[in-house]
Amino acid sequence: MFIKRNNTMTKELSLPDERASVQTFWAITFSILTAIGAQIEIPNQPVPYTLQTFFVLLAGALLGKRSGSASMGLYLILGAIGIPVFTGGAFGLSRILGPTGGYLLSFPIAAFVVGDFGKKRMKSTNEVGSVNGEAIPYPEFTNKVEEAIQIQKDNS
Repeated sequence: MFIKRNNTMTKELSLPDERASVQTFWAITFSILTAIGAQIEIPNQPVPYTLQTFFVLLAGALLGKRSGSASMGLYLILGAIGIPVFTGGAFGLSRILGPTGGYLLSFPIAAFVVGDFGKKRMKSTNEVGSVNGEAIPYPEFTNKVEEAIQIQKDNS
């Protein structure tokens, strides 16, 4: 879909349909894609490399800030209620509140940031939005891992 802005034509990167049913479909679809991406992993400790963040950023870029963050919120809710959507088939509040919980909890925020950049700036700055969105999970994740390491040191 092309839009006219400041007398120039640019290609919009988001899904153009604003109907609630279509946005709900895509939010559910990206929750499922994120769950599938979590199962494709390269082992690493304490957190494996997965395709989760790819789908988080893609959800924000294509669905926009509201639907993108809602899809990642749904992903977290699915895992919290016991559906094995996290890496390695994990699930439950213990996973969300554990060492990697900060990383998981930042997914809706990252999708929101990427979606916000995509809607406001379109074209070339969407890459900047993706980089900013990618940076969001890491500080919170680092804090949780440091807490877990400190708890392990205190217990030994």
